[in-house]
Amino acid sequence: MTVNSDFGSSGHLNPAAKLYLLYRDTDIDFAWQGKGSRPARFGMDFSANIVSNFEIHGEWARIWQLTKPVTNSAGVVKNQVGNVTSYMLGLRYLTASDTTYIAEYYRNGAGYSDQEFPAVLSARQHGFHAVLSRPAAPR
Repeated sequence: MTVNSDFGSSGHLNPAAKLYLLYRDTDIDFAWQGKGSRPARFGMDFSANIVSNFEIHGEWARIWQLTKPVTNSAGVVKNQVGNVTSYMLGLRYLTASDTTYIAEYYRNGAGYSDQEFPAVLSARQHGFHAVLSRPAAPR
């Protein structure tokens, strides 16, 4: 096993940079990763305390030329290439008894659309039935 073997294909340079800023008690990060083992991407995040026990935070990312497997109604898988945007916006509240409540909204741009998801479920169900219908392996 190699280090970070799940990161992507080997033999690539993976350039990246990060800039961290603190502006008026707001943490802001900008991150960039060039094309290498994975597609190029850019993102930013922020975190700001409105008062000492209440925070708002968020993230935004753009991935260029992401390859995503898409299943059609016939169960055929094809790769779809496109640019995707993901984002998250959240709140954090800390009570006087040190209990933290977090609420977040996340949008995964690399996920399946409402039109694509039923085909994924159908393909999974067909695969499940195919496995169950196989004869048992001899012992």
